Amino acid sequence: MALPTLNSSTYTTVLPSTGKKVDFRPYLVKEEKILLVALESEDSNQIIQAMRDVIECCVQDVDTDDITSFDLEYLFLMLRSKSVGETIDLKMSCQNPKCESLVEISINVDEIACPTFDDSDRTIALTETAGVVLKFPSIKTIQALEDSASQIDMMLDMICECVVSVYDEDNVYDARDESNESISSFINSLNSVQFKMVTDFFENMPVLEHDVSHNCKNCDETNEINLKGLQSFFM
Repeated sequence: MALPTLNSSTYTTVLPSTGKKVDFRPYLVKEEKILLVALESEDSNQIIQAMRDVIECCVQDVDTDDITSFDLEYLFLMLRSKSVGETIDLKMSCQNPKCESLVEISINVDEIACPTFDDSDRTIALTETAGVVLKFPSIKTIQALEDSASQIDMMLDMICECVVSVYDEDNVYDARDESNESISSFINSLNSVQFKMVTDFFENMPVLEHDVSHNCKNCDETNEINLKGLQSFFM
């Protein structure tokens, strides 16, 4: 006689990059095993791939080739909250240099805001009449570029991958209609000020972030802590 199959509850959240509602279920033992094996490897690329695999299994109508890094972070946090528990307990050093005792912090996942951004920020005006429209890099793009020869090569390749269109006072040039060489040539023609305007877009991408305040029991110091990036929530 076959053993019964236990049904999981279904929850709804949103993709931060699009606002699209998606349904998901908690991850199961078989999927948690994927995560644990990846964590034991201490390989960042393997960990990201494990998170992608689990999201593919548990979240409906999501292609992890297309989601951004902050989509991945937020979706995984929502999965974790419904799979393991809605409270995250952390231990951090007190910020008082004369104390530095461990401060215990509990965070309710429901209080962590979904990353947001202003869509108009994707348009970078490089001159009074010309500019570029960008998109956020997908996790697939970030993984593909991890083996770049240098950080500048990685940044240049990422920018080229994320160009949606270029415009001037007369035309809008869709990146899909342009060759990689043409887009690369355009990016390499920017001056240092213009290039910084473009790189600032990527450096200021939305990220999973949460501010917490906690008093140290040892010295009564008020610790104001900014948790930024998924790894901060699981230290």
